[in-house]
Amino acid sequence: LAISLVWGLFLVGDALHASGVLAVVAYGLTFASQSSSYLSPGVQHTMKEVWHLLEYIANTLVFVYSGVVCAYGLYSYELDLLHTGSVLLIYVLLNVIRFIVVLVLYPALQRLGYGLDWKSAALISWSGLRGAVGLVAAIEVSEFPACSATVQSHCLDNRFQEEVMFYMAGIVVLTILVNGTTTKHLVARLGLTKRSQASKLQHEAFVSKLNEAIRSRVSECRNNPELAGADWEVVWSFIPKLSAVGDSNSKPSNRREVVADPSLFLTAHAMQTNVSPSNQDDCLECNEDEAISEIRYRFLNFVKASYKHQFEYGMCGSWPALRLLNEAVAKAQDNLHQPLNEWDATLARYCSVSTSGWLNRCLQGHPSARAHIARGFDIAVSFVKGHEYAEEKIASLAKSLQVYDMICTESQAMVNRARTFISDVQSSYEEVAASIRTGMAISKTLHRTREVLDDMFSKAEL
Repeated sequence: LAISLVWGLFLVGDALHASGVLAVVAYGLTFASQSSSYLSPGVQHTMKEVWHLLEYIANTLVFVYSGVVCAYGLYSYELDLLHTGSVLLIYVLLNVIRFIVVLVLYPALQRLGYGLDWKSAALISWSGLRGAVGLVAAIEVSEFPACSATVQSHCLDNRFQEEVMFYMAGIVVLTILVNGTTTKHLVARLGLTKRSQASKLQHEAFVSKLNEAIRSRVSECRNNPELAGADWEVVWSFIPKLSAVGDSNSKPSNRREVVADPSLFLTAHAMQTNVSPSNQDDCLECNEDEAISEIRYRFLNFVKASYKHQFEYGMCGSWPALRLLNEAVAKAQDNLHQPLNEWDATLARYCSVSTSGWLNRCLQGHPSARAHIARGFDIAVSFVKGHEYAEEKIASLAKSLQVYDMICTESQAMVNRARTFISDVQSSYEEVAASIRTGMAISKTLHRTREVLDDMFSKAEL
C-alpha cells in the first residue's frame, strides 16, 4: 500500500504538471512525522528495512543512469571553462545560502523540535549533500521533449537540458568529493561522536546484565549430564568479549580467544564491565542538564515499550488510545530540555469529564460521549501503568546520575492527575468504567488462550 501510494503520488504530480519527485518528498516528510503515532513498532521496523533496501536500489540506479547520461552527453556538449567556473560558483553559493538559511532559522530551531545547538547547526550547514533528488529532477528535465522544427510547444531547449544536467551532476560530484569527505572530520572536531556518561552507564548496565546471563547459562550447561565432555575452551572461544565502554578499536580476531580457564574469562569480563567511563579519553563531562535529558529520553522509551506491551496483552484496549499515547511520548522526546509533561501537553484534552450529576445522566446515554470517556479512561489507565513501569526500570541508572528524585517527581505529578481522572470516571460513569474493565479482562484472557494454543501447536499437541 505504501509503495503504491508513493508511485501514485508521483504519477499524479506529473499529470498535474508539477514535480512528481517533490510530491513524493513532501509525502515522505508527512509520513515520517505521523508514522510513530499510527503504526505499531513492528510495522515501523519492517517498513524501515524495506524502504532502506528500496532506497539503496533506487540510489544505485539513479547514479548509474545519471553517469551514463552525462558520459554520453559530454561528447555532444559544447562546454568550456566558463561552464566549469559556473559550476564552482554555484557550488560555493549553495553552501553560503544554506549557511544563511540555517543562521536565520537558528533561533526558531533552537526552541522548537529537537532543540538545535550551534554544533548541530554547523554540521547541517556543511553536510547538506545534494544527490539523488536533484539528479532525478535533472533527469526529468533531460527526458522532456526537446524543441525542434516539428515540436514547438510543450518542449524545452536542448541546450538548456544539457546545461541543467551538467550543472546538477557537477554539484553532486563536488558535494561528494568535498562535503562528503570532510564531514567525518567536522563531526569529530565538533565532538558530536562522543557519548555522554549517562549513555555509557546505560551500556555498562547492559553489558553487566548480559554477562550475568552468560555466566548463568554456562553454569547450567556445565552441570548438564548431556553436555558432559564438551570442550569448554572452544565454547569460550565463541563467546564475544564485551566492552562496557564500547571500544570500537578492538580487532575482530581478538574477540574470540581460546581461554584455558573459564573462570579467568569471567574475571576478565568482570574487569571490563567495571571500567569507569571517566577514565576514558573520549568521555564527556557529565553535567546536570545532559544527565537529565538522557534519563528523560530513556524514561520515555520505557514508557513507550510499556504501551506496546499493554496493547499486545489487551490492557490498552483501543488503537486510537495507543496512537495518542505514542504521540505524547514523541512530542515529549522532542523537548527533553523541558520537564516531563505528556499529560498536560497532549493527553489532558482527551481525558476530561464533568462532575455534574444531571449532565452525567444526559451524557451516559450519548454514544459519542461514552466513546470519548472510554477512550480517555483507556488512556489514563495505560498512562499510569506505563509510568510506573518506567520508574522501576530507570531507577538504577537515574540514581547513579543523582537525578532519580527529579524524574520521579515529574512523573508522579502527571500520574496523580491521571489517577484523579480515573477516580472521577469510576465515580461518575460507573457503567463506562465497568465496561472498559470487562473488555480488558476479556482481551487478557483471550491473549492467554492464544498463547496456550500457539504453544500446543508448536509442540505438535494439536
